[in-house]
Amino acid sequence: MPYKNKTITIHFIQMIFITALLFMIIPPAIAESHDNQTATIPVMAETGTDGIQRQEITLDSYSFTPAYIIVQSGKPVEFILKNVATFAPHNFRIEATADGLYLDKDVEPGKTATLSFLPVKTAVYEFYCANKLIFLPSHRDKGMVGKLEVR
Repeated sequence: MPYKNKTITIHFIQMIFITALLFMIIPPAIAESHDNQTATIPVMAETGTDGIQRQEITLDSYSFTPAYIIVQSGKPVEFILKNVATFAPHNFRIEATADGLYLDKDVEPGKTATLSFLPVKTAVYEFYCANKLIFLPSHRDKGMVGKLEVR
């Protein structure tokens, strides 16, 4: 009987290893199939009649669309974050504490969240998804990054 338990344990470890490999190989292939040409075209956030600059951002498998957003300094901004992924939670993060800008918003699969802030310094900031599965590269490491330009 001890031999049978050892065999089951070895098969279980092999199954975990193969699953981890699939997570490392398949998602990058899916992400690479997306059309990244349109993702890097700068998009100016539209200002509503209420003076708020609004932009919808789609969060998908290792991508943001649009991935380059331009906003005006001194005017309130509202990002509508729409996670269209089926299983993966994503987030939107900017860490620029020296400029007084730190944004971090989680968005569950299939959900939408709103992120509001007031940019006060002109600069270009990197935004990214900081999510990560154990033993695997972060979404940021897999290319889920973008740029926010404050003019």
